[in-house]
Amino acid sequence: MKKDYLQSLFLRIYCWCHFFFRLGYRSKSLTSFSEQNTRKIFRVIEVSIKLSLVLYLINMIYLGSTGRLNLSLASLGENYSSFHEVYSEKSEQSILTFELAILVLSAIPKFLCFTLGFYYFDRLAKRYKIYFISFIILIILTQTVAFGNQKSIGDIAIYGGVVLLLKSVNFSRQRRRKLIRYAVFGFVFVFGLFSFAQYSRLNSRNITSYDLNNHMVSYAKFDFEHPVFKIFGDNFGLGIATFTTGYLSNGYYGLSKSLESDWEWSYGVGNSVALSAIMKGVSGLDPYEKTYLNKLETEKGIPGKKHWHTAFPWIASDITWIGTLVFFSLMSFLYGKSYKEVLVYKNPVSLMMFALLTVMFIFVPANNQIFHGFDYLGISIFVFVVWKLKHFKYNIIEKC
Repeated sequence: MKKDYLQSLFLRIYCWCHFFFRLGYRSKSLTSFSEQNTRKIFRVIEVSIKLSLVLYLINMIYLGSTGRLNLSLASLGENYSSFHEVYSEKSEQSILTFELAILVLSAIPKFLCFTLGFYYFDRLAKRYKIYFISFIILIILTQTVAFGNQKSIGDIAIYGGVVLLLKSVNFSRQRRRKLIRYAVFGFVFVFGLFSFAQYSRLNSRNITSYDLNNHMVSYAKFDFEHPVFKIFGDNFGLGIATFTTGYLSNGYYGLSKSLESDWEWSYGVGNSVALSAIMKGVSGLDPYEKTYLNKLETEKGIPGKKHWHTAFPWIASDITWIGTLVFFSLMSFLYGKSYKEVLVYKNPVSLMMFALLTVMFIFVPANNQIFHGFDYLGISIFVFVVWKLKHFKYNIIEKC
């Protein structure tokens, strides 16, 4: 019964969001005749690329000087276990570390590089193309390998995919087919890397397919007779299984249980780990105690932060379940409007909004990504403010 109810609920949410996306796409946009606005964008891109490159070079030098620059792929899981769990704990407590400072300081310029840098790459000067590629390599070395953080590759793939999707509208049929082949290859590569990272993390903790179920929560177990394990083997099959269930489907059980709990207002910041940490540090109040995620722990015995439970309980903790539907309707409207402004006017500010909201919708099965950590919180505030104040100035109509 509950399964049928959830399926019906998500079908309605999808239809509702689709309706508001189309409404946003068809809405009218203010326009501008000033081509000078576009020239400013290239100065922003150049500064962002140089700043990001310098910050990540400093980070790499720091890691090397402290003996933590382990660039062995075989140590991917060990690197994650030794660093990222400590980092997550300190960031949730709003404790400033060098790594967190670099993450926050580089967040906005890095986002601008990933969105505008990818979009205008073919129009950049040669030296900035070299800087941009060097920056991507540094991210892979310092984030993906040295920290074991697979999300950095995910960000590159998402933003690169968004830009290719938008540009492919003007591609010929033959070029689109070639793009699809490359996209399939890229998806398989990223999926394989993510799965390997999951296996590597488990392996670093000496967890194998033989005893994994002993470490699982009571409501979830793996079926090792599944074709995934027979085709890919115990090791890589384990990585595939933990990635697909942990990120793509595991959260819906926690969501279903959250629907059974009573609502308490979490001071308007319970949807964000970063904002909750700031409020706790300033006022001593802990918004997390009011959230549906905490109720999962106290009432159902389901870890609230250790596992993903979709974005919905995070947002609903502040604005109720009905408010969450209103929130996603508004975001869908902005998604459709920004999509149209990129296609019709090649609007760089709307490109940033469209890319950010793409991240939000992709991460819905996991968490409230765009407000979750300090880096994306800063990016989100920046994008929403800039879009509100400036986006219509970049809806440029060419003069006849």
